[in-house]
Amino acid sequence: MRLFCLADAHIICQREQASDEIKLVLDLIEFMAAALGYKPGENYRYRLSMGDRKDEKKYYKDDEAWDFAENVLRQVFKSSGKLISSKPATKRLLRPEN
Repeated sequence: MRLFCLADAHIICQREQASDEIKLVLDLIEFMAAALGYKPGENYRYRLSMGDRKDEKKYYKDDEAWDFAENVLRQVFKSSGKLISSKPATKRLLRPEN
């Protein structure tokens, strides 16, 4: 297998649950990667990509909500040691990549 892509996810939860829910998603990705024989840092890495807030056709205008969501993603990645790169203005928020 050359690529496993988690293209999109919508998790509905309270703000205080966001960090734990993101950690559970990362656990699922790690489980699936291990089942495919992938090793973290060797066969795959994560990239956090932020949305373009100027594109109001694709992104709901709520800067406070976007700030919270982007910051909690950064915090979870930083605490887990999984964040390899961060890029602005792409469609993807989270994905393992080769």
